[in-house]
Amino acid sequence: MSLTQDVALSGAIAGGLALIVTPWLTHVLWHRKILDHPNERSLHAVPTPRGGGIAVAVAAVVALGVSDVPWAPKLELGSLATAFGAIGLSEDAAGVPPMARLGAQTIVAIGAVPLVLRDWNGGPTTAVILAICAVIGIVGFTNVFNFMDGINGIAAAQATVAGATWLALGVATGHELVAVSGVVIAAAALGFVPWNFPNAKVFLGDTGSYLMGAWLAITVAVALRAGLPPEAVCAPLSLFVVDAAWTLLGRARRAEPILQPHRNHVYQQLVQRGWSHAKTTGTLGALMAILSCLGAVSLSSSVPQRVAADVGISALLAAYVLSPGLVELRGRASATGNR
Repeated sequence: MSLTQDVALSGAIAGGLALIVTPWLTHVLWHRKILDHPNERSLHAVPTPRGGGIAVAVAAVVALGVSDVPWAPKLELGSLATAFGAIGLSEDAAGVPPMARLGAQTIVAIGAVPLVLRDWNGGPTTAVILAICAVIGIVGFTNVFNFMDGINGIAAAQATVAGATWLALGVATGHELVAVSGVVIAAAALGFVPWNFPNAKVFLGDTGSYLMGAWLAITVAVALRAGLPPEAVCAPLSLFVVDAAWTLLGRARRAEPILQPHRNHVYQQLVQRGWSHAKTTGTLGALMAILSCLGAVSLSSSVPQRVAADVGISALLAAYVLSPGLVELRGRASATGNR
């Protein structure tokens, strides 16, 4: 089977399974009272089933399993992402102390080292550095993804844009695992999204956000290890990372507890200033797509064009973190003009 046929089949299976499993799972979660109740972090007003990420997990893992990707890497990616999802499932079902979750995530992330270092021919010192960076990056982004999964459709938008970008990147470079990993997670997210956006009938829960975050982070580690351009690989995730980093820096500057639930993320501030979930998710999805296109410039362009694209990425991210203040100023100006 050609790579094009492989990604088409894998994507169809992932999307189809998610479409079928999600409504059935939503009914089960309601019946078992596994609900997300509004709290100090939430932007929803009524209890909603959580744990819908199980459908995404089933769809993604099965689709990856039937792909033509060699058994070793697809078994490692699927099992590692599933293990992260299991940690999230325990949190959805019973609650787990933050440090216990972090410890479990770190142990699972260490399991990704063989995948990242497969066929390594460099020195041991560099291998250790790469392994440490991979573990920190996987654990870090998995939690970033979880932090950012706070409004309808935002997690699916991130997975769809990143997955589609890596599908194109993998096909263009002939890297099968990157291409299939991308199409599988994007299709699974698209199959889930009708029940989560614009009106949420079910949430991913920590089950889904941990699985999807880990899936994306492991794919990044594999793609970077393969020598693909960092901008092309990382640009699709840059908005999530910058939002989380900006928020944590702000809370640290104000001496607020970092682990305490809050509504300080940039996207949460936009909702609090009157933007709907649909508008916020749509805007962020469009920004992710533009950032991905700018990152793709690194594939074939000259150094000046690549630098210009990198500057454009930085400018867009800066505008994003400042956007709540700009929206508030515009609102005040409109209110003043209407008096």
